[in-house]
Amino acid sequence: MNKKVLIIDDMPFNIRLLKQILEDEGYVVYSISNVGQGIVSAVCEIMPSVIILDIMMPEISGYDICQQIKKHTMLDSIPVIMLSAMADENSMKLAFEAGACDYISKPFEEEQVLTKVQSALKIQKRESYLEILTDASSKKGIHGPENDPEEYEFKAERVYERVSGDREFFKQTIDTFEESTTGLLAEIKTGIESGDHQVLTQAVHAMKSMIMYFNANKAERILEALSSQIKSGSFHKSEELRDALQQEISEMVLTLRRYLENK
Repeated sequence: MNKKVLIIDDMPFNIRLLKQILEDEGYVVYSISNVGQGIVSAVCEIMPSVIILDIMMPEISGYDICQQIKKHTMLDSIPVIMLSAMADENSMKLAFEAGACDYISKPFEEEQVLTKVQSALKIQKRESYLEILTDASSKKGIHGPENDPEEYEFKAERVYERVSGDREFFKQTIDTFEESTTGLLAEIKTGIESGDHQVLTQAVHAMKSMIMYFNANKAERILEALSSQIKSGSFHKSEELRDALQQEISEMVLTLRRYLENK
């Protein structure tokens, strides 16, 4: 099924350009240019996979709209990409604080738009996967490590219990975990090599969200150390930490697949 992208912008020219770029790649594109207080209801009717949201609009700012979207239970998991001619650090900071997952600066290029949308879809896939896994755990009555500190270690059987002993879902969980973490490790490597604080922060945050559902305290300690490196602005041990994280995740996946073979 083709993914739906919603463009919220008061400038028809921007909508037309973005629509052409995205539709040429097979996306189903919706747009809202008459932006007012009923914007959240309009978004609920469309239920897009990704939202591209302009910051500067006459009646209500993109920051405010993004905050409204993220507060709505039906919409909070939809990734929002902010669009603006302002590329200063403060504008970007406000966008991320409002709940945006990424930022596109005007004038935008086709490759940039497509890359950002593809990245946002990966985020949505990870979020959906985590929601399903959390729901399965809740139905089974299994709590996370924060409520069970004595068993705060990675065990394949605990992951199997979290998915209610559903072998097929367990396999899907392993496949999704491996695919998602492989992508995130690549993003972390890119961020380290380029010194891109934003890329690193987002990738590490997403990785933490993945890891926490597996009671993998060793992987979490590595991520905490990596987070400290990012905050300090010193990346001198980041590559070593990234390699250690990759090794730990590979061992986790191998353990999970071995457990699956015996079920």
